[in-house]
Amino acid sequence: MKQKQISNSLDKLDPLLRTDRGSLNQILTQNELYTFSQSVPLVIKSIHARVIVFVAFALSQEELGQVFASKGGGIAGYIFDCVEECVAVAAVGMKEGYTHFDELTVDQAVQNSADISALQSALSRMFGTIMRGLCHIGLVKSDLVDETFEYAESVLKGANKSCDKQVANMYSSVYEICRNKIDMLIDFSGIGEKLMARGGSVGNREFLMLEKKEVIQLTKIVKLQLGSQNM
Repeated sequence: MKQKQISNSLDKLDPLLRTDRGSLNQILTQNELYTFSQSVPLVIKSIHARVIVFVAFALSQEELGQVFASKGGGIAGYIFDCVEECVAVAAVGMKEGYTHFDELTVDQAVQNSADISALQSALSRMFGTIMRGLCHIGLVKSDLVDETFEYAESVLKGANKSCDKQVANMYSSVYEICRNKIDMLIDFSGIGEKLMARGGSVGNREFLMLEKKEVIQLTKIVKLQLGSQNM
């Protein structure tokens, strides 16, 4: 009964590892996730390696007589706190991974967003793996199983929020990059001067004041710019 209870808790923490694992539906679901760069597996491996260090340190402290408070199931709760911090730092690092962030292209910014989202989609499986390891080596006490799982779920939510924050920042960056490119093309085409002469402002993005022929002209310039970038 206790084993079944633990299995149900693990399935709730990590939905991707339920009984349909390996089925066609599960594989198709996996394939619909974001396409990410090779940095994502490296980040996950790095976090996993740090978890091993945290566990080894916690065990050594416990052997030396260190008494951990019952917060989140005792010693396991402190390990999950460390994991949450690692995820938060990793998300920030993936967002600011370029030396000159102001020179980001749209493709690079979108790729950053996809990488952070891919990390976020892997969190439930990573937390489930960590919980299995902690149970295996005896760091989850039998009388604190429910409390430990509840705390792990709350920490997982915090890690998800950290990723959400960085993804939102990347969306803002993509918007800024696109807006600046449009401003530059409007100024370059000479349409900006006509817009200002009619009482509009490029700075205020009053594109609705553009005439049809000016929109066509701007569209041609954008297509030429995109074509030159893809060559």
